[in-house]
Amino acid sequence: MSVVDASVWISYLVWEDEHHNETVAWMDSISASSQSLEGPSLLLVEVAGAVARRTGRTEAALRLVARLRSTSALRLHPFNEGQLSTHIELAARLRLRAADVVYIALARELGVPLITWDRQQRDRALGHISVMTPTEAMAGGQ
Repeated sequence: MSVVDASVWISYLVWEDEHHNETVAWMDSISASSQSLEGPSLLLVEVAGAVARRTGRTEAALRLVARLRSTSALRLHPFNEGQLSTHIELAARLRLRAADVVYIALARELGVPLITWDRQQRDRALGHISVMTPTEAMAGGQ
């Protein structure tokens, strides 16, 4: 089980992404092992916006989010008002954007690694949680 950041899902869904092939290989290995993938419900919003910005195609973004939403291995976690203090604390301490903090907090709460292509998020989360790229996760058997 791992928390998977939007950067990974975007690279999986958008074939033009520089990490697409590496991400597909990792996702294939995850599928073969029947591992569950976790993410905040914010993931869907982030992916919709990022895909639409990158491709300029709103309908394509909505179709990809629908595909993502129907992924059986993905379990989404709704935002909980009780987590607000933790998110605020992490945002201030790690000096990160709100969305990045939500993934880190979820990984910490679940006690699982965060998988991301976001270098800043990865660098700042080190020491707080286990965090790696899909390539590193595949090499380490995650």
